[in-house]
Amino acid sequence: MSQDDLSLLLQQLKHPDPQKRLEAVADLLDRRDARAVDALLESLKDVDYRVRAWSASALGWIGDPRSAGAIAELLTESPQADWDTRINPPMCACFALALLRQTEPILPLLQHSDEHVRSLAVIALRYIGDRAILPNLQTLAENDPSTIVRDEAVDAIEAMRSSDFIPLWQQFLD
Repeated sequence: MSQDDLSLLLQQLKHPDPQKRLEAVADLLDRRDARAVDALLESLKDVDYRVRAWSASALGWIGDPRSAGAIAELLTESPQADWDTRINPPMCACFALALLRQTEPILPLLQHSDEHVRSLAVIALRYIGDRAILPNLQTLAENDPSTIVRDEAVDAIEAMRSSDFIPLWQQFLD
């Protein structure tokens, strides 16, 4: 992509119409250009949830590890009634973090006060598939006050201990 093409897309990320911003993010997702990382990090704060979700996806596919912390913050978003169930910031963040293979920004979320945030953190860790975090998951499976979180932790542990387990990130990249 030429610098002019990139400049146009980056300008479009600031367009007042959310659909135009979404189109720019989709284009950047397709192109996976590392020069767009800073702008996509800013787009994680967009008022439109679709722009935030697709920005997380684009950052995951670009693979810049600097974006992991900002993407992990999307796991804490409260569900909104108008979210499309197929695309929302927390689930896109789970996939993006799996692609980045970054557990450090997720681990503190295992202590979050909201059970849904803890559950999404477990899902993201399962997608990453780093067996080094099995003790963290075991603690949740045994002690978390939420049935949802305990069940997710048990499922993640069983999957990760399975002989045929392939982390989500590896399925995409292989």
